[in-house]
Amino acid sequence: MEDEFLVWKSEIEKEHQRLANTVELKLRKLRYLMLLGLPFVVLPLLFVAFFSEGFSLTPLVWMAIGIAIMGVCAELEQRFLRPVGLSQHFLATCTMETFLEQRSFRMLEE
Repeated sequence: MEDEFLVWKSEIEKEHQRLANTVELKLRKLRYLMLLGLPFVVLPLLFVAFFSEGFSLTPLVWMAIGIAIMGVCAELEQRFLRPVGLSQHFLATCTMETFLEQRSFRMLEE
């Protein structure tokens, strides 16, 4: 019984690692997209600091675009990371009791 548990736990660890690798590849592309919003935030701030003589709404509009891009990317990143976090939590809290419950459900399905 203990050997089955260890095999089951190693399978869960492999599945978690596969999920984490898949999500990491998606996040890499998403982080490049987040870099796209960075000039929309930095350049208007530099413009206001060095070249603007008075208050102008134009830099704020450009900053709003950058903040929106980065906000959407941050939300997508959280959505991508949620399954990995749940998997990590399950992996950290799984016990022999969890294994027995899973095993009984599998036997009922068969």
